[in-house]
This record gives sequence, C-alpha cells and structure tokens, in this order.
Amino acid sequence: MPDLLAHHDVAQAARALLPPGHLADLLAEAPDAYAVGAQGPDFFSYASLRPGGGVRSHPGRTVHRQHTRAALTTMLATAAAAPPGDRAGLYAYISGYATHVCLDAGAHPWIVYWTGGAPKGIDSPDALRATRRHGVLEASLDVMLAARRRPPGVSCGRSRRLLSLTPRRRRAVARLWAVVLQDVYGIPWTARQTEAALLVMALVYAQLTDRLSPLALALQAGGAALDPDGVWRSQIYPSAPHPAAVRLVAERREWRSPWRPSEARHETFAELCGRAVGESLACLETIARAASGDLSAHDAAVALGDRSMVSGGPCDDPRAPTVFAPDRDALWRGV
Repeated sequence: MPDLLAHHDVAQAARALLPPGHLADLLAEAPDAYAVGAQGPDFFSYASLRPGGGVRSHPGRTVHRQHTRAALTTMLATAAAAPPGDRAGLYAYISGYATHVCLDAGAHPWIVYWTGGAPKGIDSPDALRATRRHGVLEASLDVMLAARRRPPGVSCGRSRRLLSLTPRRRRAVARLWAVVLQDVYGIPWTARQTEAALLVMALVYAQLTDRLSPLALALQAGGAALDPDGVWRSQIYPSAPHPAAVRLVAERREWRSPWRPSEARHETFAELCGRAVGESLACLETIARAASGDLSAHDAAVALGDRSMVSGGPCDDPRAPTVFAPDRDALWRGV
C-alpha cells in the first residue's frame, strides 16, 4: 500500500477541477473523509496484523478485484439513506474512493509489469519477490512526489493527518463497509473491525512513511525476526528512491499490461496519473449528480464502471497476468 501521496495528489488534483456546486461543498465540509477515501480499500491490509509479519486473511484482496460497480451502487444508496449529519462525510468518502479506483486501475498494470505478479497472493518465492518489489516501487514513487511538496519530504505526523477521520465520520464509514461487505461480497464483517483497521492504518502506515519513526526503526533493526518475508520492510519509505524507480519514472519505455500482453504501451507514470485525474473528475461529476438526487445510485455506479483495481480491466475478466518485464531481475537486483 505505500502509495499514500500518489492517491492523495490525484484526488486533490481532481477536486481542484470540480466546478462549484453541491458536491464541492460536501468535499469542503468533510476533507478528511475525501482524503481517507482516496486510499480506497487498502486499509483492509491493516485489519489483521499479526506478530512476526504479514497479515491474516482480509477482504481487501477481494474488494480490489471484484464487484466494483456493485460496491459503488451500495455505497451511494447507503449514503443517500444515511442520517443527514453523516451524508457529507459519506459522499466525500465515496468520492475519494472513486479516485482510488481510477489510479489503481490505470497504474497497477504498469507497476505489476515492472515488478512481477502475485495473482494468488504470496504463495511462492516469485510472488514474494514481486510483492517486495511492488512495495519498493510504490514507496519510491511517493518519496519522489514528497520531494516536490512544500516543505519537501514526508513525516509521520503529516501522513497521519492524511489518514485520519473524525470519530463520527470513522463510525459512519465503518457502518458503510459492514453493509457493502455483507451485501455485495457476502463477507461477514463488523463495523468495529473496520473502525479498528482504519485506526491501525493511520497509526502503522504513517510510521512506515517515516523511516525514523519508532516502528520503522524497529522493523529495520529487527529484520527477519519481526518481518520474515521482508514485505513490511519493503514498504518503509526510503531516504532516496530506489534507482530502478528513478529510471522507470524518467524514461519512456515500452511496456505491456500483464493481462493484455498483445498491446504495446508507452505511457509514463506521470501520464497515467494525469489520465487518472481526468477520469476521477468525471467520477466526481457523476457522484455530484447522485448526491443531488439527479441520478440513481445504480445509474451512477453504471457510469462509474466496473473495473478491477488490479488489472484495470472488467471485474469479470478471468484472464491471469502472464507477461512481465524481462529485465526486472536486473532492475531490482537485491530486492
């Protein structure tokens, strides 16, 4: 999940283009919900952290890949029926969530091509290696984005502010997810579990963005004893981006979606982000119509689409990733 700033920046760029109106007012009223929504379902990774590294099974993997349109339909219907005091936070959260879908669907094929795939989870040495490289690349991308901020850099405190909800909004979002997971995915999940995951994300992920935080220092010092697979250590934001990430961002290279290997592509990461901003703005305009009552939850979700946040293709596309960068081992030597 180490792509906090990429998702935040795309969401804020889309918001800046949103015309004045009802949704713009809701986002201004609940900026924390919009910012946390932009992190999408990534917070589920923090639902069941366990000593010794890794996580227990959690819904995030499924939500990233399946039933995006149905989830958005249920979210929008739940927001419309929520108590008036919760609606601004819920519509802001859903708006941020839609921007997450746009960036993930556009950028993940590029990231997976350069790092390798783990379609069934960490079930082999190759999948573990790909997962670590995925973490290093995304953390490095954020470090490069952080260098452009004013003041430059990232810190635990700054990250935690971007990952935190007010207590009332956190409770409303938690109730939202309990409905979505049960009704759309058939996963029994309580609001309390979601609240806990959101709180742990703000605490743990914020520390991973700051290599001098207590948790980051402990993981680096504890090594394999605390993180046997190296997955969590790969998500600590480095002092400088990995050289492979610098090259991939700076150079225009041919690449292919691992799910569509016959299509040669040449977009850079910056161009993929720019496209995600445009798609996110279109999503915000659609959600604005739903929030104003001009569009039903179902019709709004149909307009938003049913894209996998991993492959970028339709959620019901059965294809597995098959093609990856032939020089990825040389690029990521030592990772």
